[in-house]
Amino acid sequence: MTEELLQQLVTQYRVPVHIQKHMKKVAAVALYLGQKIHQSGEKINLIVLRQAALLHDVLKLCDFKELDIENFEQTITAEDISFWTALMKSCSHVGHVEAAYNVLKDLGENEIATIVRKHRFEGLISKRDKPKTWEEKLLYYADKRVRHDEIVSVAERLEDGRQRYFPDGNLPPNDHLVEKALYKLEKEICSKAGIKPKDITEKSVKPFLEK
Repeated sequence: MTEELLQQLVTQYRVPVHIQKHMKKVAAVALYLGQKIHQSGEKINLIVLRQAALLHDVLKLCDFKELDIENFEQTITAEDISFWTALMKSCSHVGHVEAAYNVLKDLGENEIATIVRKHRFEGLISKRDKPKTWEEKLLYYADKRVRHDEIVSVAERLEDGRQRYFPDGNLPPNDHLVEKALYKLEKEICSKAGIKPKDITEKSVKPFLEK
């Protein structure tokens, strides 16, 4: 994928600033880990990993039930609201992960599309969507270490997701299975990278942060 196309997609889908910040921080975490694992002798396509991370939530608006524009970090136009409202209606039935996968697949970006598809929360215990390659594993894990645009622990990220999406406490029956698999993935990634989870900090990933 060219840089021009990547930026074109972000512009085309009017990705809100706060979501762009999240994707950039996820990309920084993924690249920090990816470089360390690459240096250990594993083959990782860091370019594809970066591009997938910078697009993984390009259609996040598909999951919104309503537009809470007071929390958006930019000036909102009537055109923005009209576009986002139409987007929410057109792809709410598939969700942001599958919608982004379809867009990227239609563009012929099959590898990036597949990596993006594998970051779905429950994908970690799915036969079809379980991350298998290092690029898939790193995007999935990096996304679970970034709350908005802040690096947090897996425990904090899980708690944030539960409060945000299941405020009544009625968690899906497989929630504990995903949690268990996520900690297993964290151990695998950090062991291969030669670090501990606490070593993933704002300071350590800063050199990889998009401006």
